[in-house]
This record gives sequence, C-alpha cells and structure tokens, in this order.
Amino acid sequence: MTVSDETIELILDQATAQTRTALPGVIKSYDQDTQTCSVQPAIETPIKDPDTGEVVFKPQDNIPNCPVVWSSSSSASASITFPLSQGDECLIVWCEKAIDSWMSKGGDGNEPVELRQHDDSDAVVFPAMRSIPEALPDAAVDGSSIVIRADDGTEIKFSSAGADKEVALAKDTKKTINDLIDKVQQMIDIFDKHTHQTPAGPSGPPTPFQTPAKPADTDSSDYYGDGGIKGE
Repeated sequence: MTVSDETIELILDQATAQTRTALPGVIKSYDQDTQTCSVQPAIETPIKDPDTGEVVFKPQDNIPNCPVVWSSSSSASASITFPLSQGDECLIVWCEKAIDSWMSKGGDGNEPVELRQHDDSDAVVFPAMRSIPEALPDAAVDGSSIVIRADDGTEIKFSSAGADKEVALAKDTKKTINDLIDKVQQMIDIFDKHTHQTPAGPSGPPTPFQTPAKPADTDSSDYYGDGGIKGE
C-alpha cells in the first residue's frame, strides 16, 4: 500500500501537535507553601477542521500544580525568590517524561511512574519571561552590573566596580543607617566633651587617641594603616 505525502504530513502534524515543549503563560494562582502555581498558557491552540480546512483557535486549559523553578542551589543553601501574583507572566516548560518520582524523592535513578510524555502533569514554570508591554524599564537593566530592583526604584547593583559606587541601599535601610550614624556621632560628641569632678576642679576633656610610635626597624608603609596599626 502506498501512503501519500499528504497523509504522512498529516500524521506528522498530529504527532507534533501533541508534543508540548514550552510556551509563555500567565499565572492564575500561587501556593507559597508548596511553591506550585496554576497557569494559563498564553498561546491558543490552532485546530483545523478536516472537512472545511478552516483553522480555529481554542484557549488552552489552565494547568494546576505546576512547580515553580526558582534560581537556587541546594549545595550552597542559597536562593533568589520574589512574590508571585495572579497575572504575572512566565514561561511554561513541559518535561519530556513523568517527573512524579523525582519531585517526591529528588536525586537520580528515578523511574517514571507512567510512560506519558510532554504531559500537562509534568509542566514546570519559570517566573521570568516578559512580553514587550510588560518589559522591564531601562533603569532595571545595566550592561555592566547585576541588578536587583523593585518597581518603586529601590535597587541593588553588583559589579566589578567599587561597591561604594555600585551598591544602592533601600530607602528605609539608608535612613536606618543614617540614623545610626547620627546616634554614634552624638555619643562621640558627648564623650569628647565630658569631664570629671576632681579635688582641683573639673577635669579636661579626654585626650584624643594617639597613634603608637613605630619601632625603629619597621617600615612605616608596613606599620601604619589609616591612622592606626596595620593588622597581620
């Protein structure tokens, strides 16, 4: 029996239509305790009428209980997370095989509990993809730094440049630090001006700290730091 090219193409189209790989999506709900979300694929599915050849588009169903993929390292006990809300955009990725056993046990050597492939049950979500209307503002992207930024403009930048130029503290943090500096300065001022009552009358203020004299056989560049003894 000879199979026409059209039939082969139809079979291949039907097979690939069932092979789900990745699509942008929109988060519908997020469960912080389980770190899973319900997500709606943002691209509708084209369906061709076999009789008329007309193509119609059908919204895809919500996918529940999708694990959220955070940027993290188990070995380093480090992670970067942020709040997720309904309407946030994301990228949905369908794993090739069933991930149930790996999700429950972790590690390697896990056998799939079913022989399903590219199934909704094995979809995971990367909460980072953005459409052009939801693109990050220019200020959130720096060609030479890692930027952690909130929508209110609060940000921290990391780069190879000096930290005094590249790290911007949160507004509340800066206020707290400035308040602490003011308090410390007030304590120093009080200390510098305080006196003690003696039989001869009030004493003078404390003597300012004097940098110890360097030993004769020590080079001054090795001995003195910024006004004090250089540490080992």
